[in-house]
Amino acid sequence: MKKLTIILIVALLFISLTATEKKEDVYDILDKVDRVYRSNTSHAEMEMEITTPNWKRTMRMEAWSEGMKKTFVTILAPARDRGVSTLRVDNDMWNFFPKVGRVMKVPP
Repeated sequence: MKKLTIILIVALLFISLTATEKKEDVYDILDKVDRVYRSNTSHAEMEMEITTPNWKRTMRMEAWSEGMKKTFVTILAPARDRGVSTLRVDNDMWNFFPKVGRVMKVPP
């Protein structure tokens, strides 16, 4: 994890230095960082903590991507959400719900 953080910081510094010379806007810089991070393919295990004034929830997910057009994410924890998955190809997106055994297309 530290290695990835260092790589991202170096990439951000490099991109920000070149952006100053070319006067690129923020969206171009973020797009370049995203492309550096994703590369051709990527795999990640993530943990997301959601905190509100009334409750706190932690989710663990595993994700795969191919370029900027294909992404698959599946929930590993909590147990009640395990297996819920999302697939995105270009602008099309589907969710799979294992409790009901159904795939639902998400409208654009």
